[in-house]
Amino acid sequence: MNSRHIFAVITCIFLGCSSDSNSNNGADLTLLTGEQVGQILCPFESACDGRDPGSCVRNYLDDDFITDIFLAERLRASTLASCVQSANSCEDYQRCKGTEDCQVSRCDGSTLLECNDGKIRPRNCAAEGLSCIGATCGVPNEVCTSEFACSGDVFLWCPGDGQEIPIAVNCAVLGKSCSNGLCTDQSSSSCTEGTCGADGVSLSYCVGGVPIEGTCANLSESLVCEVGASEPNCVANPTECDSLDGDTCEGGRFAVSCRNGKQYRVDCAAAGAECVLPDGSSIPTCEIPG
Repeated sequence: MNSRHIFAVITCIFLGCSSDSNSNNGADLTLLTGEQVGQILCPFESACDGRDPGSCVRNYLDDDFITDIFLAERLRASTLASCVQSANSCEDYQRCKGTEDCQVSRCDGSTLLECNDGKIRPRNCAAEGLSCIGATCGVPNEVCTSEFACSGDVFLWCPGDGQEIPIAVNCAVLGKSCSNGLCTDQSSSSCTEGTCGADGVSLSYCVGGVPIEGTCANLSESLVCEVGASEPNCVANPTECDSLDGDTCEGGRFAVSCRNGKQYRVDCAAAGAECVLPDGSSIPTCEIPG
């Protein structure tokens, strides 16, 4: 893990779920794997926003998805993907991203109207077992007094940048409890090294002597855990490709990319596009004909 991930691991929480729904007070939270999100969003992000499909795929297969460092980010990506799944054009895709202009995030009852890239995208705080407070989903009457804390089964994080309202995650929604400022489903509170679980897909990073759980299933159902030189990793078994080979087009339809020995195909046709290599470029892109 790089320094950004180590900092985030220490300060955030991690899920232990793959593509599923977690219920809290009757509200469902649908969490997709990184592979599922990439397969749905990357054709449109490339064809409509001009993003490199390979880097798009790798973004959703990032270490953050293994351990679900940012629950809100994963929920946001899953919700957007669920909408884009039925899109047939860039116009449909843009409507899913939001059409109402904004400058700041605000509350509308229990819904947080998040301002992302100048467009409003709703986030249902109640579905996460939280309340909409100010411009975030949080816990009423809780203010920042320490960096990490628990309020019942809600994890509270104050990053120390002058933030008054803690970033909150309801551990109970994830089937876990809050203990010592972390969401956990394990009784152990100390470790000396990272390990792979007996199921072959779960893993535990050891950061500052604290075990942080995750699962390769959050990335893809076909990845397994393997202990590397310094920490556990999620890899393909058997290996399908070499990450050094570079991205390419396949059949004029698929943008093909490799990550941790697994091959991923972005179906440009899902966005009404074709996979092409622009003049003078070795990086494929999804391009709408005409």
